[in-house]
Amino acid sequence: MGRAQIISKSTVCAAIHKEPNLRIDLTPWDLKLIRFDTIQKGLLFRKPPNDNPDTSSLNLIHHLKTSLSRTLDYFPPLAGRLATIEHHDDSNTISVYINCNNAGA
Repeated sequence: MGRAQIISKSTVCAAIHKEPNLRIDLTPWDLKLIRFDTIQKGLLFRKPPNDNPDTSSLNLIHHLKTSLSRTLDYFPPLAGRLATIEHHDDSNTISVYINCNNAGA
């Protein structure tokens, strides 16, 4: 199997960031389901023929980014980041939550 080559990187944020201070606290059951190793799954599509100028590589990439941005409007946790809070009271515990700060996917 050949090596993959990174051509470019970009971050896509939600088009309309509706709730800037949204925070979703995770339960112990949620934490059991979190996997910290990399999940390498994706969908592969055939590249359309180049006979149509609207299907150039740049137009396709722009369309995919725009679609993802609009989708993130409805799923703010996917554009957020995991965060923790240390509680320095008697319990010395840590709370984990999703900071829906639109940092991007």
